[in-house]
Amino acid sequence: MRSRMRKVVLMVLAGMLALGLVAFVWTIDTASSAAQQDAMQDSSSVSSLAMPSDVLRAAGESEWSLIVDGLVESPLTLTFDDLVAMPTTTVYADLYCVGLPTEPLAQGDWTGVRLGFILEQAGVLPEAVKVAFYADAGFSTDLTVTTAMRDDIILAYERDGEPLAQKQLVVPCMWGYKWIREPTHIELVDYDFLGKYETIGYPDEAYIPGDIDCDEVADEDDNCESVPNPDQANADGDDWGDACDSCPAVATPWYVPAGDDDCDGFTTADEEYVGTDPADACSDVAGSPGLCPGPTCDGHDAWPLDNNVDRAVTVVGDVLNYVGKIGLPVDGDPPLQRLDLNADGSVTVVGDVLAYSGNTGIGCS
Repeated sequence: MRSRMRKVVLMVLAGMLALGLVAFVWTIDTASSAAQQDAMQDSSSVSSLAMPSDVLRAAGESEWSLIVDGLVESPLTLTFDDLVAMPTTTVYADLYCVGLPTEPLAQGDWTGVRLGFILEQAGVLPEAVKVAFYADAGFSTDLTVTTAMRDDIILAYERDGEPLAQKQLVVPCMWGYKWIREPTHIELVDYDFLGKYETIGYPDEAYIPGDIDCDEVADEDDNCESVPNPDQANADGDDWGDACDSCPAVATPWYVPAGDDDCDGFTTADEEYVGTDPADACSDVAGSPGLCPGPTCDGHDAWPLDNNVDRAVTVVGDVLNYVGKIGLPVDGDPPLQRLDLNADGSVTVVGDVLAYSGNTGIGCS
């Protein structure tokens, strides 16, 4: 039954997404040729990035400045001298262009200042979600605030001990369109800003396939695919390593996100929205107001997936409660809000029903 349900859900999802996916692929394909040519042109001078220090100064290094503003406590205007006076970090990284994916355009030990350090000096405000980067000639790119704070992302001014002709944002394990050269403006924003290539359809995450977290463990073998953990430590022995498991001492069959205090796979904020107990991973009594008949419908509702509150996740007891409700806006209706597992204001297949994939047949105690 579990396998059959997965097939049914996937078939429904495939039908719903087919037309949109075809349109998306067509858009990417038609834009890719011109965009890749532009990307190669933007990276064409990488081979001449390194220059002797006297030439570097003569090239107008003293005139360069970097503005850091937007959603920050203290906007900055940094000169090159300000940059080199900051704590240095050296990382090894390969620069790959989408148009030439098999040969690095540049590689080596890059030295500069950790981007996160620069942002910390400005003081990123809590509402900021994206970091927008701008350079001359209209080039731009972006990173999420979380990604920008990675220890291995730096604004480099040297490679292999030699000065660079232009400052280079070094973003290991991401495609070259994230490696903006000679940035003059960094802006913190509260919306989903997209850079030049991201706007025309290039993936915003931009991870190079194979090892997206740069921990030298292949994605297919990595128990924390997007969080560096070369030691693969996994104290509870489940499918998620300690580095990305918010409940590392308790083995769970589902991923436990940050902010999930009871380790049931849902954050405290989401549980408060759907109306389940965020401090308990399992219901005490069968029954839930509005979702089951009978006198036991005043039970302790604790596990979001168990919407009929019988201490187990089943197709008949839980998934079938979505029949006739897909696409409905919640609008403050408690029974519908109870089914809106991703707390986005509506009941959907992708956002809510697919949460049951792989979890049916599991009980709690």
